[in-house]
Amino acid sequence: MGDFMVHLRSCVRAMENDKPIPFSEELKNIRAYANIEKMRLGKKLDVKYEIQESNFFVLPLSIQPLVENAIRHGIHKRGKTGGTVTLRTKKTDDAWIIEVEDDGVGFNVDQIHEEIRQKKRSSTGLKNIRFRIKAVLNGSLNITSKEGEGTVVTVSIPRT
Repeated sequence: MGDFMVHLRSCVRAMENDKPIPFSEELKNIRAYANIEKMRLGKKLDVKYEIQESNFFVLPLSIQPLVENAIRHGIHKRGKTGGTVTLRTKKTDDAWIIEVEDDGVGFNVDQIHEEIRQKKRSSTGLKNIRFRIKAVLNGSLNITSKEGEGTVVTVSIPRT
């Protein structure tokens, strides 16, 4: 119940305000969300945190949905075998890097882009996150994936 309340409060706050927040606040929401999913999926879901840096700002609900996608579209689709989602942060000379990696089903990135272009598929959530990160933080969001192996979503936020 406590994790659900943390997640719900984060969602409500994000609807009221889209100003950057400390990554530590987004991480609390990510942990709460992951704990809820672990209750649902049990041993089929493992979540690892490799947090080297946390003293930077992100937009509310900009990283948590990436973890959600990794669980729902990567790990859950593996069925009984499940898998692992890893959240990493690090600092480079010029950027804060956040990676959400899963060892789920993966996908053909070019095929998905083509389906989106042809309006056969929607990608509103990722488009929105990518737009917000670029518009507010001058950052970027990149996706690499390999069918049968998993996906890595990388967010890069310039250090100013």
